[in-house]
Amino acid sequence: HLEDYAAPIDRWFATSFKPMGEKGSGRLSVTFSDVTDRKRLELSLKASEAKLSGILDSAIAAIASFRAYADGSWEHEYWSAGCEPLFGYPRSVYNDKQFWLAQVHPDDRDRVIMPLFADFFAGGQTTAEYRFRHQDGTMHWYHSDFASRKIAQGCWVVTSVNYDITERKQLERDRDRFLAVGSDLRVITDRNGYFHWVSPTFEQALGWTVAEMTALPWGDFVHPDDLTASADEITELFKGHDTFAFENRYRHKDGSYRWLLWKARLYPDDGRVYGGAIDITDRKLSEAALRDSEEKYRLLFNSMDEGFCVIEMLFDAGDRPIDYRFLDINPTFAQQTGLTDAKGKRVREMVPNLETHWFDKLGRVALTGEPVRFEDHAEEMERWFDVFGFRFGAPELHQVAVLFRNVTERRLADAALKESERKLRAIFDSTFEFIGLLKTDGTVLDINRTALSVIAAEPEAVIGQPFWLTPWWDHFPEQRDRLRQAIGRAAQGDTIRMETQHIWADGSTAWVDFSIKPVLDEQGQVIMLVPEGRDITGRKAAERKIREQAALLDIASDAITVRDLDHHLLYWNQGAERLYGFAAEEVVGQVAYDLLRSETAQHGEMMPVLLARGEWRGELDRLTKTDQAVTVAARWTLVRDEAGQPRFILTVETDITAKKALEAQFYQAQRVESLGRLASGIAHDLNNVFTPIVTIAQLLRLTQRHLSDKAQDHLRLLEESAKRGASMVQQILSITRSSSGTRTEVNLGPLLQDLGHILQQSLPRHIDLHLPGPAPGQELRVSVDPTHLHQVLMNLCVNARDAMPEGGRLTLVAELVTVDAAQAQAHLDAQPGQYVRLTVADTGTGIDPGLRDRIFEPFFTTKAPGQGTGLGLATVLGIVKASDGFVQVVSEVGQGTQMQVYLPALTQPSASDAPEADWPEAPPQGQGELLLIVEDDASVQDSVRSLLLSYNYRTVMANDGFEALDCFAQQPTLLVVVDMMMPGMDGLTLIQRLKAMQPSVKIIATSGLPTYQEEALAAGASAFLLKPYNLSDLLDAIALLLQ
Repeated sequence: HLEDYAAPIDRWFATSFKPMGEKGSGRLSVTFSDVTDRKRLELSLKASEAKLSGILDSAIAAIASFRAYADGSWEHEYWSAGCEPLFGYPRSVYNDKQFWLAQVHPDDRDRVIMPLFADFFAGGQTTAEYRFRHQDGTMHWYHSDFASRKIAQGCWVVTSVNYDITERKQLERDRDRFLAVGSDLRVITDRNGYFHWVSPTFEQALGWTVAEMTALPWGDFVHPDDLTASADEITELFKGHDTFAFENRYRHKDGSYRWLLWKARLYPDDGRVYGGAIDITDRKLSEAALRDSEEKYRLLFNSMDEGFCVIEMLFDAGDRPIDYRFLDINPTFAQQTGLTDAKGKRVREMVPNLETHWFDKLGRVALTGEPVRFEDHAEEMERWFDVFGFRFGAPELHQVAVLFRNVTERRLADAALKESERKLRAIFDSTFEFIGLLKTDGTVLDINRTALSVIAAEPEAVIGQPFWLTPWWDHFPEQRDRLRQAIGRAAQGDTIRMETQHIWADGSTAWVDFSIKPVLDEQGQVIMLVPEGRDITGRKAAERKIREQAALLDIASDAITVRDLDHHLLYWNQGAERLYGFAAEEVVGQVAYDLLRSETAQHGEMMPVLLARGEWRGELDRLTKTDQAVTVAARWTLVRDEAGQPRFILTVETDITAKKALEAQFYQAQRVESLGRLASGIAHDLNNVFTPIVTIAQLLRLTQRHLSDKAQDHLRLLEESAKRGASMVQQILSITRSSSGTRTEVNLGPLLQDLGHILQQSLPRHIDLHLPGPAPGQELRVSVDPTHLHQVLMNLCVNARDAMPEGGRLTLVAELVTVDAAQAQAHLDAQPGQYVRLTVADTGTGIDPGLRDRIFEPFFTTKAPGQGTGLGLATVLGIVKASDGFVQVVSEVGQGTQMQVYLPALTQPSASDAPEADWPEAPPQGQGELLLIVEDDASVQDSVRSLLLSYNYRTVMANDGFEALDCFAQQPTLLVVVDMMMPGMDGLTLIQRLKAMQPSVKIIATSGLPTYQEEALAAGASAFLLKPYNLSDLLDAIALLLQ
């Protein structure tokens, strides 16, 4: 099959040669057809495609820049906005070489792509066309122009301009297929409207077999819109007019229509029409595509932002370019250049002094056909242009297409940027701080002169090196690992700050406040790291001096710290370690309010006051190392230097957490505590009143035995009344004072009676109190803290009262019961044995069964807001469990509730419960020993002095602790009797001082408050007597200690 051009007649012919007859006969069947119209259409299509392709390929878009390394890897540096829609993938995936190669068509990967690296490493320019899988899954054709430049050993910068040529490739494929279609569609027909014969190629063209084509009238295959014209053409044929180029559409077997170009002639001898057709469907589609392409070209030509023109280069006799003429310009041309009505004019007419390098560069394109890309300045036009020029049309036309953009603003901005960079570099290099730039992997990008000067190095020695391997870190290898970890954290977005030690080039040792800060792009991704350092050697020396001078502060119980004006901690005493849990080495250099997570809200108020007055006092809420909240009373003092400038801040902070927690959570308990303190003071005074009464009454009974029985009874009544008054004082104290939880043996009978008296006075009138006592002769004893037991019963009675808003009956009863093994198994805290069961019963509303399991939960309450804390029953359960007991609840809604407290019973009465003798036994006499009596109450002094003189003891009296120390220093005694509550120096302090002066001295401590007993004995007292004490107790204790 051949196609060739017949120049003499300016026609194109398609010719087919086929052998005929037997092999070797030398006979050929030759068929040929005129394909001139198709060829001309193809050439027109090619010209249009070339024109459109030149413009589209030159568009400034889809540009990428990357670094190629000798090991075959690469790293993208620039990715223009057109790349992502072009290839369909975001920039981030292109650094993954394996991913990128996997998208290249397998046939192109080794044939086209891999050899490119050799071209890159050779430098210069190269091009490639290859197939690449788009993100939508389709395979696209791309054309890429590459230009490479070596910038370092084993590293080249490659710039690529990329175009999607899928449509062009498709057109080429369509063209090839169009050319592959032969012109051998042949038919024979006559007036009857049927084909007598069709060539077999119709089946390939239309899908119909020969039999199917000849079985139906040919009109059945023609498109309805073309049927009339086809019939008219046949009519003309039978009139003797040849058909030369008639077009119509024939239906394909698949239902589509194909365009056919017919040539036919009537042969009158047999009345038949012989015709031949070629399938011009592709041509028709190409014509439509051409029209569309031309419309797109013109639309692109008129709407593109870049300026575009086609110029004709003008040369002198020596082929030197001297001018050029504008043949075509787009609408943007005038806007980009400022030249109007340029079409048809020479540039020398419009810009007479245009530099000759413009003609040289564009003239070279016209002569060589090599495209050019450059940026240059037109002085007379006062503009910079980014230009891309390429040959347009035949070489002899000397035409160049120029695509350009006015980049004057960018060039001015670049110049301003360079000036700004120069200024910033000056600042960068002249600052006293060490500053640099790192990649996210820690590679040094830049470093300032300040940092370089201390290691006596030039930039080339460190740039491109891992930061931790640079000379700054040579002398302390352990800091390198710490630095690498810090860089890794900073690359994740953290700001890192630490103190580091270095040895500079001059041999000096320095401390640096070092930090690494991330630099983020618009998407919040870390793109760079900024290391900064400030020499704090002087500050560290000052800190060391402060620590040395402040060593004595470690003995203080308060938290004492020193910080600079930026709140970096310089000193941290042991009191601070105990309070906050941080060791000094953990916190020095840290920011105080970051460490303790406080001060931030108050910082705006604290610092102005501190700077103005030199001192600030207040309370701060802080968090310890274990996240425990503490409240401190803070006293901040501003320390100034010799010039009067603020230098440091000294802070003294006292833990007041317990106090604040008590104030916040137990306001009612604080009222009771206040009442207890008042009661303690009153109790002290009353016991001082009762002490001489009891002492003198007992002394008279012992020494004045000749008195009448009636007088003796009066003395006994006086003594018992005083003791009863003292007992009443102790009862008040047992209710109001806080207890340490010391368990003791308690007889429940008197305790319940006392509680009954309180309840009778406090219960509303509409609630009846029923308090049956124990069985006759039965004493119910338990081991419990009496104050806690009192609190348990009061809580239960208050709940019972609140459950009877309309009135009812409250019963409080104690009884001895036996808990068997079955009952003990039902309660985890129970053991088989005898228990005292305390029952608080009411006839109130009862407890909902759904809530019964929750009533002992802390803060759970069914009362209205403000009427209950939810802590009452939780407190009851805690106290009872601590006393080895358990609680049982019996309740019915609408009938009432019984709260049953079980406590292990004690069966043996204590020795203190033995009946007292009616007549006191005479205490032993003294041997004239000298005793020091320390008592601030005059009546107690007189009674004790009289008592001791009566029993042959000598006494020295002191009114307070200071006088006692003076007396003891002048005349030491073997035994001292000390009152615990005195003005000035209290009894505890006096005991400690006396023991320090003479460790062997015996001390009897006395007080109206039993709470002092444990403290007095711990301080060194040998015995403790509770006021008012019996005469015999005092004399027996003195005699025992002196022996």
